[in-house]
Amino acid sequence: MNAGKNFCNGQEPSGFGQHVANVKQFIDFDIDFLKLDACGVTGSYPNSIRCAPPHQNDRECAFLNAWQREFDKYASTKKVLVNNCRIGCMGHKINPKEERCDFDNINNPLSWKSYWNIPGLLNHQSWCSMTYSARSSPDTRSCWSSMINAIYAGLTGTNGLFYDPDTILIGINQIEFTNPNPANYGLTLEEGRTNMALACIMSYVLMIGTDVSTLPESHAAILKNKWAIFINQNIMLESRITRKIRQGRRLSPSNDLDWKAEGTNSVTIWWKPLDNDYNAFVVTNQHASQTRTLQFNITQWLGVANNLITNTLVKRKTSNVGYRVLNVWTEEQTTIQSTISITNLAAHDSYFILTKPLCI
Repeated sequence: MNAGKNFCNGQEPSGFGQHVANVKQFIDFDIDFLKLDACGVTGSYPNSIRCAPPHQNDRECAFLNAWQREFDKYASTKKVLVNNCRIGCMGHKINPKEERCDFDNINNPLSWKSYWNIPGLLNHQSWCSMTYSARSSPDTRSCWSSMINAIYAGLTGTNGLFYDPDTILIGINQIEFTNPNPANYGLTLEEGRTNMALACIMSYVLMIGTDVSTLPESHAAILKNKWAIFINQNIMLESRITRKIRQGRRLSPSNDLDWKAEGTNSVTIWWKPLDNDYNAFVVTNQHASQTRTLQFNITQWLGVANNLITNTLVKRKTSNVGYRVLNVWTEEQTTIQSTISITNLAAHDSYFILTKPLCI
């Protein structure tokens, strides 16, 4: 939905002035989540929806505020989580790579660099504080470079919000006029698995952006994978008082700012702690064309994870006896000592597992 006077593609009318009736209708629909944008926030608006100082002149804050206030009227009987679709809420600290698909290689020059260096763009706390989740990357396009850019944009912190990578791109074959070769569009099956795996392990918002009725079953199975969704929805709290969310993070390469991950450095390892001593891992091959074979040692990478955790309440337990391992994509379950052989991991594909130590 859009809070402004026109939708982001320029079509009118949009949600401005209709938010009271629209919110009531959404409540009647018994929705749980609404993604709200603020395109077309032009012209005058009533003082009644202005935000509190010092943000009283923040136009986007005012338009979003009108919707949030209306939802708040129903909060005692129906809580709706509002997602802020305006970018810049996450304190994004890394320069994004090319998000347009006419340069389908994340090593290309940063054409968005000037856009992201606009003063103040990255810290619009006036509107961010009103919502439960928000974006920090430009609009995504259906290609690898755009998808991986949106995933990485949430790495450096979410300011207590659930991060929204815009949409899960599986099944979208979007054509953009700037691309001289439209055949390059659309995620492969391998890239779709990586899109879903990383969004789940990072606890990102999962929003399907395609018509599921026309999806091939191979792609639909990724979106419907019950274990991937379980990992996404398992939100471990570091503290029941502060309610700080423990998201996943990338363990290797260890420097969040060094995310190129091409060439010899194409393998990345991601981890998320879950309740009841479960851990989820994703191993991705970000090389554009070559397969990768490697040994993955669970005890070793739990040790790396523990070195990053300052809260002793969420330190991960290891086992000298072994681990139960569930392959998320195949749903095969095995028991191993500690080391897994990952063979011929295809370009842009992911190996996704759920683990638990035995006999602690």
